Amino acid sequence: MHDSEEFAPLRMPGHKSMLLAVLALSPLAAFCQDSSSEGTMLRGDRVEISVTVRDSSGEPISAPATVKLYHEGVPADQGATSHGRAFFISRSLGNFTLIVEATGYKPAQKEVSLPVALKAEVDVYLQREHSANESVGVPGKPLLAPKAKEAFDKGL
Repeated sequence: MHDSEEFAPLRMPGHKSMLLAVLALSPLAAFCQDSSSEGTMLRGDRVEISVTVRDSSGEPISAPATVKLYHEGVPADQGATSHGRAFFISRSLGNFTLIVEATGYKPAQKEVSLPVALKAEVDVYLQREHSANESVGVPGKPLLAPKAKEAFDKGL
Protein backbone atom coordinates (compact mmCIF):
# COMPACT_ATOMS: atom_id res chain seq x y z
CA MET A 1 0.00 0.00 0.00
CA HIS A 2 0.96 3.58 -0.57
CA ASP A 3 0.99 6.01 2.29
CA SER A 4 0.57 9.05 0.04
CA GLU A 5 -2.68 9.69 -1.68
CA GLU A 6 -2.68 10.79 -5.26
CA PHE A 7 -5.32 13.17 -6.47
CA ALA A 8 -6.44 13.14 -10.04
CA PRO A 9 -7.45 16.51 -11.49
CA LEU A 10 -11.18 16.96 -11.78
CA ARG A 11 -12.15 16.96 -15.45
CA MET A 12 -15.30 18.57 -16.65
CA PRO A 13 -15.22 18.70 -20.43
CA GLY A 14 -16.90 21.70 -22.02
CA HIS A 15 -17.41 23.60 -18.78
CA LYS A 16 -14.36 25.80 -19.26
CA SER A 17 -15.61 27.01 -22.61
CA MET A 18 -19.11 27.61 -21.23
CA LEU A 19 -17.68 29.54 -18.27
CA LEU A 20 -15.56 31.66 -20.61
CA ALA A 21 -18.58 32.34 -22.82
CA VAL A 22 -20.71 33.46 -19.84
CA LEU A 23 -17.94 35.72 -18.54
CA ALA A 24 -17.31 37.19 -21.97
CA LEU A 25 -20.98 37.95 -22.70
CA SER A 26 -22.12 39.17 -19.28
CA PRO A 27 -20.96 42.81 -19.67
CA LEU A 28 -23.06 43.20 -22.81
CA ALA A 29 -26.25 43.73 -20.82
CA ALA A 30 -24.73 46.75 -19.11
CA PHE A 31 -23.80 48.36 -22.44
CA CYS A 32 -27.30 47.85 -23.90
CA GLN A 33 -29.11 49.90 -21.27
CA ASP A 34 -30.21 53.47 -21.88
CA SER A 35 -28.86 55.99 -19.42
CA SER A 36 -30.48 59.28 -18.53
CA SER A 37 -27.00 60.84 -18.39
CA GLU A 38 -26.62 60.24 -22.14
CA GLY A 39 -28.49 63.47 -22.79
CA THR A 40 -25.41 65.51 -21.88
CA MET A 41 -22.76 63.10 -23.18
CA LEU A 42 -20.79 64.39 -26.16
CA ARG A 43 -21.25 62.23 -29.24
CA GLY A 44 -18.28 63.14 -31.41
CA ASP A 45 -19.55 64.71 -34.60
CA ARG A 46 -23.13 63.43 -34.62
CA VAL A 47 -26.45 64.34 -33.08
CA GLU A 48 -29.12 61.86 -32.08
CA ILE A 49 -32.73 62.99 -32.18
CA SER A 50 -35.33 60.91 -30.34
CA VAL A 51 -38.88 61.97 -31.27
CA THR A 52 -41.98 61.06 -29.26
CA VAL A 53 -45.27 61.84 -31.01
CA ARG A 54 -48.04 62.56 -28.49
CA ASP A 55 -51.73 63.35 -28.65
CA SER A 56 -53.31 66.34 -26.88
CA SER A 57 -53.56 64.34 -23.63
CA GLY A 58 -49.78 63.80 -23.61
CA GLU A 59 -49.88 60.07 -24.36
CA PRO A 60 -47.84 58.63 -27.26
CA ILE A 61 -50.12 58.10 -30.25
CA SER A 62 -50.94 54.56 -31.30
CA ALA A 63 -51.57 55.45 -34.95
CA PRO A 64 -48.58 55.11 -37.28
CA ALA A 65 -46.96 58.43 -38.10
CA THR A 66 -44.36 59.66 -40.56
CA VAL A 67 -41.62 61.93 -39.22
CA LYS A 68 -39.61 64.00 -41.71
CA LEU A 69 -36.32 65.57 -40.67
CA TYR A 70 -35.01 68.70 -42.40
CA HIS A 71 -31.57 70.21 -41.78
CA GLU A 72 -31.38 73.93 -42.55
CA GLY A 73 -34.48 73.52 -44.77
CA VAL A 74 -33.08 70.59 -46.79
CA PRO A 75 -34.64 67.10 -46.45
CA ALA A 76 -32.22 65.01 -44.36
CA ASP A 77 -34.13 61.86 -43.30
CA GLN A 78 -37.55 60.33 -42.86
CA GLY A 79 -38.86 57.61 -40.56
CA ALA A 80 -41.98 55.91 -39.29
CA THR A 81 -42.95 55.77 -35.64
CA SER A 82 -43.09 52.62 -33.58
CA HIS A 83 -45.19 53.01 -30.42
CA GLY A 84 -45.17 56.77 -31.02
CA ARG A 85 -41.36 57.02 -31.26
CA ALA A 86 -38.85 57.65 -34.06
CA PHE A 87 -35.06 58.03 -33.97
CA PHE A 88 -32.59 59.90 -36.18
CA ILE A 89 -28.80 60.23 -36.27
CA SER A 90 -27.22 63.09 -38.18
CA ARG A 91 -23.58 64.03 -38.72
CA SER A 92 -24.62 67.67 -39.19
CA LEU A 93 -25.03 70.20 -36.41
CA GLY A 94 -27.33 73.19 -36.58
CA ASN A 95 -31.04 73.86 -37.01
CA PHE A 96 -33.46 71.02 -37.68
CA THR A 97 -37.15 70.95 -38.49
CA LEU A 98 -39.36 67.95 -37.73
CA ILE A 99 -42.64 67.53 -39.59
CA VAL A 100 -44.99 64.85 -38.28
CA GLU A 101 -48.03 63.49 -40.13
CA ALA A 102 -50.45 60.82 -38.92
CA THR A 103 -53.85 59.69 -40.15
CA GLY A 104 -56.63 61.35 -38.15
CA TYR A 105 -54.36 64.16 -36.90
CA LYS A 106 -53.37 67.60 -38.13
CA PRO A 107 -49.72 67.77 -39.27
CA ALA A 108 -47.31 69.35 -36.77
CA GLN A 109 -43.92 71.01 -37.08
CA LYS A 110 -41.22 71.44 -34.44
CA GLU A 111 -37.95 73.38 -34.66
CA VAL A 112 -34.84 72.01 -32.90
CA SER A 113 -31.45 73.74 -32.64
CA LEU A 114 -28.46 71.48 -31.95
CA PRO A 115 -25.22 73.52 -32.06
CA VAL A 116 -23.28 70.71 -30.32
CA ALA A 117 -23.33 66.93 -30.77
CA LEU A 118 -25.84 65.72 -28.16
CA LYS A 119 -28.81 63.40 -27.85
CA ALA A 120 -32.02 65.44 -28.05
CA GLU A 121 -35.39 64.23 -26.73
CA VAL A 122 -38.18 65.98 -28.66
CA ASP A 123 -41.92 65.76 -27.97
CA VAL A 124 -44.28 66.65 -30.82
CA TYR A 125 -47.97 67.09 -29.96
CA LEU A 126 -50.63 66.34 -32.58
CA GLN A 127 -54.19 67.62 -32.54
CA ARG A 128 -57.07 65.41 -33.72
CA GLU A 129 -58.44 66.30 -37.12
CA HIS A 130 -62.24 66.66 -37.10
CA SER A 131 -64.09 64.96 -39.93
CA ALA A 132 -66.93 66.61 -41.87
CA ASN A 133 -69.65 64.64 -40.06
CA GLU A 134 -68.19 65.37 -36.62
CA SER A 135 -69.55 68.44 -34.86
CA VAL A 136 -67.23 70.82 -33.04
CA GLY A 137 -68.20 73.26 -30.34
CA VAL A 138 -71.71 73.86 -29.03
CA PRO A 139 -74.22 71.29 -30.27
CA GLY A 140 -77.33 72.48 -32.10
CA LYS A 141 -80.93 71.55 -31.38
CA PRO A 142 -81.55 67.83 -30.89
CA LEU A 143 -82.67 65.92 -33.96
CA LEU A 144 -85.83 63.88 -33.53
CA ALA A 145 -87.43 61.28 -35.72
CA PRO A 146 -90.58 62.60 -37.48
CA LYS A 147 -93.04 60.78 -35.19
CA ALA A 148 -91.10 61.78 -32.08
CA LYS A 149 -91.01 65.40 -33.27
CA GLU A 150 -94.79 65.29 -33.86
CA ALA A 151 -95.38 63.89 -30.35
CA PHE A 152 -93.03 66.47 -28.87
CA ASP A 153 -94.79 69.32 -30.67
CA LYS A 154 -98.22 68.11 -29.45
CA GLY A 155 -96.91 68.04 -25.92
CA LEU A 156 -95.98 71.74 -26.07
